[in-house]
Amino acid sequence: MGVHVVPPGSEYQWRFRPNIFGNTIFWCHVAKGNVEVVFDAFNEEDKDPWERIHMDNTYWVARDDAVYLRQFWKNNNMVFWRKWP
Repeated sequence: MGVHVVPPGSEYQWRFRPNIFGNTIFWCHVAKGNVEVVFDAFNEEDKDPWERIHMDNTYWVARDDAVYLRQFWKNNNMVFWRKWP
């Protein structure tokens, strides 16, 4: 998928299917100025089977104060994930 620069107020979406080996992983590198956070946006090995089924409804949001996660299948609220270092 390569590197994608997503301007503030924009979004980047993709769809995928986990591989047959059960070890699909996508990571994300988010930067704000000279501060950055790197995390697994999807790691099939870290998810229970129920979560793996619904990961296509996962939405990561980088805000000024922190990075948040919204899982539409669980609730519709933003959940704090990690504060900027």
